[in-house]
Amino acid sequence: LSHAWTAFRAVVSVLLLLVVLLPAGVYTALSTPVVQNKLRGLASRELSALTGAPVTIGAVNIHPFSRLELAGIALVNPVEPSDTMLAVRQVSARFELYHFLRTGRIIVDYALLEGIDARLSRPAPGAPLNIAPVIEALKGDGKKKEPARFDLRISNVAVLDGRLTYDVLSVPPREAPEPETLPAFDPSHISVRDIELNAYVPRLSNDNYRVDIAHMSFAEASGFELKSLKAKLSANQSGAKAEGLSIRLPFTSLTFAPVQIEWTAFGKIAEALDRRPIELS
Repeated sequence: LSHAWTAFRAVVSVLLLLVVLLPAGVYTALSTPVVQNKLRGLASRELSALTGAPVTIGAVNIHPFSRLELAGIALVNPVEPSDTMLAVRQVSARFELYHFLRTGRIIVDYALLEGIDARLSRPAPGAPLNIAPVIEALKGDGKKKEPARFDLRISNVAVLDGRLTYDVLSVPPREAPEPETLPAFDPSHISVRDIELNAYVPRLSNDNYRVDIAHMSFAEASGFELKSLKAKLSANQSGAKAEGLSIRLPFTSLTFAPVQIEWTAFGKIAEALDRRPIELS
């Protein structure tokens, strides 16, 4: 009996030691520069294959077992290597690993995107956008496939110091009507800066989308400034709805009644918009 007890105690001791050492070993491995560089290369290759355009990542930092940071992300035009279509200074996210292992549902505590710089352009009016190859790559090979099931909740999404530009390269920019005045809005050269967003995504799945925008603001080169936008947005297979929509400009505040549109499926959105206008209730 004493030998059996000794053996049992030894087995339990080894198991407890493994419970402690395995996570510690994984943590140590994921924290080493060599492993993180390999993960950075793998992520760059996979994203490049997905988008059909070169994707570079400056650094990957993993803080097991729930935090991930990416820095220096760039999406480059595959046709014109000097054209960086998208750059992101840093992406940080924290997720609940144990909840995912237990339920299969992903819960992200927060996702922070800092320094987003999106640069859209086309050589001439009517010509394809520089991101056209990426859009085609994301469409896939055209074969009908069963969409992957997903169910996601993000407690907080924040975008800081964002920027978006759109340029028709063959069209000269408009000049200000008078010295020391802002130019009029130029649809061929749009420059949006200081983009900030704070939102909550209680449900994001194949059949159900819900986004609560607590704050969104930006400024455009022409002088237009959105001080704040708030809304609760939802969409499913039968329609979409916007509630609590309010907009604040420098000298004006607007509050809207609920906005609703109905359709029979996500693929019928354009048809629904053609058939009947959006209802304001």
